[in-house]
Amino acid sequence: MEKTQLSTENMLLLPTIHAKFWLRFTFFTLAFLVIVTIYCMMGYVTYHNRQPLSAHPLKVTYCRPQNYILFIKVHKTGSTSVMNILQRYGLSKNLTFILPLVNNYLGKHTTLRLSPNTLVPHDNRAINILCNHVMYNQTAFRAVLNGRRVVDGSKVEKARLSCNQNFAIKGRRCGSKIDINQTTININDYTLFTMIRRPLTQVISAAYYYNLFPDISADNLMESILRRPSLFTNNRMSFDLGLSLSHFHNSTKVQEFIKNIDADFDIVLLMEYFDESMVLLRRYLCWQISDILYIKRNNGLHRPRIKVSNEQHERFCKDRASADCTLYDYFRPRFWSAVYAQGPDFFNEVHHYRSLLSLVRDHCFYIQDQQFDPKQNCGFDQDGLNQSNGVGNYLNQSKGIEKNNDNCLRIAASKWHSEFTIGTKECNIMTMDELPLVDHIRKLQYGR
Repeated sequence: MEKTQLSTENMLLLPTIHAKFWLRFTFFTLAFLVIVTIYCMMGYVTYHNRQPLSAHPLKVTYCRPQNYILFIKVHKTGSTSVMNILQRYGLSKNLTFILPLVNNYLGKHTTLRLSPNTLVPHDNRAINILCNHVMYNQTAFRAVLNGRRVVDGSKVEKARLSCNQNFAIKGRRCGSKIDINQTTININDYTLFTMIRRPLTQVISAAYYYNLFPDISADNLMESILRRPSLFTNNRMSFDLGLSLSHFHNSTKVQEFIKNIDADFDIVLLMEYFDESMVLLRRYLCWQISDILYIKRNNGLHRPRIKVSNEQHERFCKDRASADCTLYDYFRPRFWSAVYAQGPDFFNEVHHYRSLLSLVRDHCFYIQDQQFDPKQNCGFDQDGLNQSNGVGNYLNQSKGIEKNNDNCLRIAASKWHSEFTIGTKECNIMTMDELPLVDHIRKLQYGR
């Protein structure tokens, strides 16, 4: 009797068990289908929004190198490293520089002008590169640069290579900006660029580099900057780019100034993203990746950390660096727009570039402790850096000489460059301090 009763109860429970089972099965099945559907939809959207690599060809594929360059060297923004890159490129191509008669300033608190203290190429020959400190002013730059004679202008576009129209900058001519029949230069034929950084870090860097507050501790530095402004801690970036002191806190004049910079400059780079900036610059200039190699300098790695409160930062941007903060906020998104316009391949090149930088840095630091013969250098012996002018001995910073040819770092070809080598001379230039290298170029080109 009891067995019959238990059996009857079990039979009554079976429909409930089956219902729960199918309910759970249905729930998990639907959840699985929903997840799969969402995943597939995401993949569909990604696929149809993804630009194929072929839609973003490298800027260097069908373009010609730019050899007329104006770099506005803004204080404490990584500009010394950029300057070194431009100097090494100019030396390798035998390009002409405009230089100060002494020191490294074309204008410390003034703009560009011709004077006995300014060295320019003879016979009214065009200036290829400007990269020393000077305040930017379009009118003054035109007066100095325009109308100078293009040397061998007929050969500039002799090959008439086909040119990728994506390379055209702000609607200007594709490839070399110098026309085949052009005999004189003007400011529109130059690639004009600069580099800026976050205003607060720029000011702190200047404060330490120039020892502006020698008796102030790191804990009190920010308050000292706020209370005791100087020309190096008060809108210095905007000042270097041409903003008048009297307009520092005039919002209308600041906006007008920024719009003029945006119109005049081909690109404004960011120090915080230095490697991305250099790869972007390489594409704009149609240079080789070997042309933009560098070794960091003046980077202040051993400075103490400065604590800055939100309130101090707000006061800084309002009272001490309103123009610089506005400038940076304006150009930061424009920089990233230019980067993203390059396509996904851009970041792959940046990653490769950083690998090369590591290799070159280690190689150059190694050979600095070795003894090599500059005559046996693996490259860089032509176009203005040959032994006949004594450059090898001048640039050689090794302790002695050993006659061998093992001082070459050979970089295999990649998607972004052909095979190239880095030797003693290239390393010496990359590791030279700013003033000695300016002195060297001055002696080489002007005998001063």
